[in-house]
Amino acid sequence: MTAAVRCTAPWEGLHVLYDGRVKCCSWSMADLGRTGDTALADIWNGQPARDVRRQMLDGQLGAICPTWCPRLYRDSDKPRVTHGVADAFNRNVDRMEAEISAGATRLRSLPVDFRVFPTSRCNLRCIMCGQSKSDGSDWSTALQSQVIGFYPYARSILGVGGEPLLSASFLAMIRDFEPDRFPDCRFRVITNGTPLTAEVVAMMPRRFDHVAISIDSVQPHRLEAIRPGLRWAQLISGIDRVLDHPQRDFPVQLAFTVMRANYDEIGQFVDFARERGAQPALYPVLNTWHGQQLSEEQRIHVLTLLRSLGDGVANLEGCVAYYSEGTPPGAGHDC
Repeated sequence: MTAAVRCTAPWEGLHVLYDGRVKCCSWSMADLGRTGDTALADIWNGQPARDVRRQMLDGQLGAICPTWCPRLYRDSDKPRVTHGVADAFNRNVDRMEAEISAGATRLRSLPVDFRVFPTSRCNLRCIMCGQSKSDGSDWSTALQSQVIGFYPYARSILGVGGEPLLSASFLAMIRDFEPDRFPDCRFRVITNGTPLTAEVVAMMPRRFDHVAISIDSVQPHRLEAIRPGLRWAQLISGIDRVLDHPQRDFPVQLAFTVMRANYDEIGQFVDFARERGAQPALYPVLNTWHGQQLSEEQRIHVLTLLRSLGDGVANLEGCVAYYSEGTPPGAGHDC
């Protein structure tokens, strides 16, 4: 390598936010463009994207990365993308590896990771959510077609929201996906669990490599208060439907957003997830969304608890980094 690269995200992916802005990852503070104005392929090699890659190569992270970004605490001095099955995918990985090593900022390689908002609609009104749902908009057919065009080179397409599984077009995209034709590309989703019907879950084997289901309390009444519109029994049925599917070939995470309303049950949540055969995942509530940011006393309590949890908790290092800085503002993170 020509330079020590702290993180390879600017060479790996495009994350399209609910308002059309595009970033290289969800934690980044730098916008690369807007989908309504520019095609993804042009954003990929536009001047803002090249600038972000140059700043990463030069180690000038102050304007592009929060200091608590979880990726900065990983071994990210080399591409995290491994070779797969299809020739087109592997040729793209080879180009990406060579371009990172050469310090290239204008790329021939194509993005392998996509994070998309198929819809801003949601059937819940979670107390900590900072996203606007007033427009109820879905992604355009043009944007969807662009993402489909990257199938031969992609590793993952992560759907977030809103509630991504409320999008009929996203569900159709999953249903129509041909895993034998694109053996290296898989879907991922972060869902509130309510749309996990038998029909939806049946589409997941061979098409997904990761499913994350949000559950912000293991106490039924508290969960329903944190996530108005949700019923405990409905969520547990959805979780069990995924975990127990006989053809399931992907890991399942249960995701817990740490906030004032639930920070005291982190340990219970971790045990709950492990007992069900899912991986526990912890995420801090960012910014000051609806007063759910932790107080200083709560932060110290949570930090002590996190350091005692041991291995097997997703994003544990990211949470420790975040809370070690005194619950810093979450500038740049939009989900």
